Amino acid sequence: MNKLTFVTLVALLASAACAQVPLPDTPAARLYSAWRQAQDSGDRAVIQQFIEKSMTWGRADQELAIGKQSGGYDVKKVETSTDTNLVVLAQERGPGKQFVRITLNATPDGAQIAGIRVQPVQPPPELAPPKMTAAEIEPLIRARHSVSSRLGSKRSTPGTGPA
Repeated sequence: MNKLTFVTLVALLASAACAQVPLPDTPAARLYSAWRQAQDSGDRAVIQQFIEKSMTWGRADQELAIGKQSGGYDVKKVETSTDTNLVVLAQERGPGKQFVRITLNATPDGAQIAGIRVQPVQPPPELAPPKMTAAEIEPLIRARHSVSSRLGSKRSTPGTGPA
C-alpha cells in the first residue's frame, strides 16, 4: 500500500468515526441544531442573538462555558423525537469524550426552547470503547513501572541535594 492510499484510508476512517446521525425534520430538532451551531461558534454575539430569538431564559456566559468545556457534541443516536421534544445520545468532542443524553423541550408552537437538560450517561454497548485484554494491559503496566523506577532513582529528598 503506497503512502497516498494509506493517508486516504486513514482520512476516510476518521471521518466515518466522527460522522453524526442525521436529525429528524421537526421543530425541536431544528432548535437543537440552531443551539449547537450557536454554541459551536464560540462567538458571544452569535450566542446572544440565538438566546434572544430562541432561548430567552438562557445566558451567553453559560453557553460559552458549556461549549468550551465539552468541545461541542456529536449526536450518536436519536432516542425520541416529536415536534416539541428531542432526546439524543451524544458524545463530547473534548478530551473527556463523555457520553451525554441531551433532552430538548420546545414550546408548544415549536418556536423556542422551553428547556434543555444535558445528563452524563454510560455509552451504550455498541458505542463503548473496546475493553483491553490482560495481554494488552501488561506491557503498559511494565512500561509505566519502568519509567517510575527510573524517575524514582533520579529524585532527591528536599535538603539532600548538592549544597
